Amino acid sequence: MRRASGHVHGLYERWRPNAWWVLWLLLGLGLLLRICLMVFYTPTVFNYYGGDSTRYMRLGIAEVSGLFGDNAMPAGYPAFLAVLRHVDSWLPFTTTIQHLLGLASAGLLYAAVRAVGAPRWAALLPAVVVIFSGDELFLEHGILTEALWIPVLSLAMYLLARSIRAEQAKWWLAAAGAALACSAIVRSISDLLPVVLAIWVGLALPGRPWERLKHAAYLLLPAAVVIGAYFVVAKPISGGYSGMTENGGLSLYSRVAQFADCSKFTPPEGTRRLCVNTPPDERRGPFYWAWNPKSPLRAKFDFDIHNAAEQAMLSRFARAAIIHQPLDYALAVGRDFVRFFVPDAGDPRPDSGTGEDEMSFSSTAPSAGALTLRELAGQYEEAYNGVGDGTASPASRAVFGAYQSLIRVDGRLLLLLVVLCVIGCFAGRPVERAGASLFLLSGMTLLVIPPVLSSYDIRYSIPPINLFAAGAAFGLVAIGVRIAGRT
Repeated sequence: MRRASGHVHGLYERWRPNAWWVLWLLLGLGLLLRICLMVFYTPTVFNYYGGDSTRYMRLGIAEVSGLFGDNAMPAGYPAFLAVLRHVDSWLPFTTTIQHLLGLASAGLLYAAVRAVGAPRWAALLPAVVVIFSGDELFLEHGILTEALWIPVLSLAMYLLARSIRAEQAKWWLAAAGAALACSAIVRSISDLLPVVLAIWVGLALPGRPWERLKHAAYLLLPAAVVIGAYFVVAKPISGGYSGMTENGGLSLYSRVAQFADCSKFTPPEGTRRLCVNTPPDERRGPFYWAWNPKSPLRAKFDFDIHNAAEQAMLSRFARAAIIHQPLDYALAVGRDFVRFFVPDAGDPRPDSGTGEDEMSFSSTAPSAGALTLRELAGQYEEAYNGVGDGTASPASRAVFGAYQSLIRVDGRLLLLLVVLCVIGCFAGRPVERAGASLFLLSGMTLLVIPPVLSSYDIRYSIPPINLFAAGAAFGLVAIGVRIAGRT
């Protein structure tokens, strides 16, 4: 037993003198990689997600104006872009800040794993994923919400991790609640995280029942204050939207439109016109029903995304379809969820989300209103200088596209990370089980919500992957301890 204990102790202490140097070395390599990307790849023009980018930038082509002018997206990221543009409207400046925030995310997740008590070598796992993942680089290099959302999420995870071992957890929890609320203001998919993680806090942190409830309140109250303040600011503005709840009808309708069969239920009053005769097996995926100009919603009904009454109509129809066709709904959700691990599972329908080939540095496929890369770059010049012509050399596209294809967490590695998270939740010391469950619960919440409410998209998987990598570190530690204990 003494010998085994020595091995375990050695496992935790190994690399103690040098681990910080290892982290700084990795961050330095990551910085060099990002500098090469900035030098050799066009400044932030990606056609496939150009429709989203123009909305974030509030360009004229997006038909969205004002900070609170978009009911489908919160104002956090557009506000971030506006602040950076006020400092300097040179597009590479914004891209540089986003790349630096990506490196900061790596440091925060490393620090979060360390804060729970894992050894330094294990804490390097999430840092390596964030620093070197080609998909992470892609999102940082584009005008996309993840460039800000991932750092804010990483900060929230660090603050929650600090609360696990803190003598005065309430201050860490309060700060974490505020950070989680800020992440929701950047990306509305984070709306549920304060509630989900308040439950985690009540179960994971020690104390009597009343103390556990207080811990949950320390997290929830600041989150509610921040989100409430955001609504107070957004709503009074003429035509203002929070971007968190107003587009729920369209989102849920796009989820059910591929299978909704009006012969199986009576459509709510005023929604029968949404019924279609196309056999479900021949229908396209959620993105078609929500955004394609040829979809019935757009072509026949002239749907107005900002019309609250029409959003409510879509919501009533979608809920009726889910209630009366629960198996079809469950199958649709299940297939899209499995696609995060097996992208081609279930023979995906057209317009069922972006895959690896489309979210790629090498892709030039038109998507944003059928604009070419040069045309889209011209739209960017409405807000930025230093855009260029929107194209990258064939060599740059090939090199960075190949890197992204090779250095990414694919479905198999994602599954491995989740399994290691689960191992960490049931093995090791109690404090490490709490850390693993934090990252597993957070990551799974963010991975499940998109297919439940809308669709699969590879872009949705990147932030959860970072969290699963942090949780997987505890699974590796648990396995390492058991191996060391047997030698």
